[in-house]
Order: sequence, then structure tokens, then C-alpha cells
Amino acid sequence: MKKTSVVIVHENYEKYLKTNLDITGKNNHIYLIGNKELANLESDNVTFVDIAKYKNLPSLNKMKENFINYGAKDDRTELFWYSRVIMINEFMKEYKLEKVFNIDSDNILLNDVNNYPYSYDNALCISKNWHENYLTASIHCGLINQNFCEEYERLYFDIFINKSKMSLIENKIKFHDNNPGGIADMTIYYLLHSEKIIEVQNLLEPVLFDGKKNVFMNNISNSEGYEYQDQYKMNRKYLDIRKKEGKNLLYDIKHNEYLNVLNIHFQGKAKKKMNKLLKYKLAF
Repeated sequence: MKKTSVVIVHENYEKYLKTNLDITGKNNHIYLIGNKELANLESDNVTFVDIAKYKNLPSLNKMKENFINYGAKDDRTELFWYSRVIMINEFMKEYKLEKVFNIDSDNILLNDVNNYPYSYDNALCISKNWHENYLTASIHCGLINQNFCEEYERLYFDIFINKSKMSLIENKIKFHDNNPGGIADMTIYYLLHSEKIIEVQNLLEPVLFDGKKNVFMNNISNSEGYEYQDQYKMNRKYLDIRKKEGKNLLYDIKHNEYLNVLNIHFQGKAKKKMNKLLKYKLAF
């Protein structure tokens, strides 16, 4: 069986990206989809793919022409995030890949993603709906296939272009008139799950294999888990991750047990921790 490759979609060089490639690439083959500035990052385990050939897809041009920003970031950033899955789908068709494991450029993988016991063809990080308008799932760690990408594009167009499903986000738009956050690609991922358009596995839920409970994290800067917002032990501003016996362990304070963590997501200001010393602090 052909092994699943990791995909990172990223533009412009950042030191933390190189750190990610070095660590994630230890156990995985990576396709780096980016601008030509990143071509020199190609290596034995990293294949560079020029993003330029996917930038003017008809569906993306239509998205740009009709774009209304309901998010918290600027137009360019929000559009890039919305566009990512559509570009990945075109990439998969070109490279004849059935599925890929997408990660954000600030999210490192500590194990081979092919060793994980997936229950479905698609797997995302799906947050519990902490309030009725939270509606958040993420592909900072995400196993996705072509069908997922096509259903994502269809739902996006049904919500934002022809507006036949605009009702799915109307309450959330109103909510964010007076509350932080907004509508983003993560909203679409959540709706694909909640509307039962795609069957997905939740990677935030611990899974037993290799004699240990294993889990993907959401964000190193908060203690959110599958069941609780304060599930994992923190060490000041960041999750308390312990390297022990070839594992990277998180402590689940609600169930009084250690879990083997399979990724670290250095979202936001935590990116500064993605430096040359990081590889000496982790088991991978």
C-alpha cells in the first residue's frame, strides 16, 4: 500500500518552517507547496511544488471576485486559508494521490502519520462546541482525500456564492458582531462534520495503539482537550510536554494519566519556540 505523504502549503521563507521540515521530515515524506523562494528547501524527504500553477484556478478566481470577509484577519490571509484545500485537491489530482496528511507550517509531527489507526478516510481536529457558535475544526493536522476537498468546495460555494446554505452561518455572523473571532475555513471544516456531509475521525480524541494512548493536540498555548477546555497540564504559558523513554508525554489532569502526543502546534506567538534547539528537546 502506498504511504500517505504530508502536505504543507506555505508562502515565503520563515526559520520555523525549516525547523518543521527537519523534524516532521524525519519520519514522513513532505510535499511543500509554496512560492519559488522555498524551492531550495527541497531535500531527500521534502519535495517542492510550485504554488503558482494553482493560484488561478477558475474556482479560486470566482472566490476572489465574490469574497466578503466575515473573519478576524485581513482579506489576503482569509482567502489564502479558504483556498488551501482547493489547491491541495488540484495537487492531488496532478500527482495521482488519493489522500494526504495536511499540516500547518507551525505544526510539527513527531511520528510517522502512517502508523496511526485511522477509522475513516478523513480525520480532523474537531473542537468540542464550547458554545453554540463556536463551530470550529482544523486541518493543522488533517487526513483529507479528494472527496473531502470537493465537498469542501461545494459547501463553500453553497454558503458564500449561491447562498443556498447561508443559513448555516447566519447566527455565527451575528454572534461575532459583538464577540471576538469570525467565520473562517475552520467553520467550513466543522460544518462538513456537523452536517454529516463527510464522515470524519476526530484526532483530538485519544486512541490506543503501540501499548499507549496517543493524541493530537490543538494548540501548545492552551490546555484544551477532547472533553474539557482545561484537560492538559500547563507549564506557565505552554503545555507541559515531557520527553521520556522515546515518547513525548502530555499529562491529562482530568483522567490522571500521561498520553503520547503526536504533534506540537506552535500557533501564534509560540512560533518563537520553533528554533534549532527544539529537536534536542523532543523524541522523534
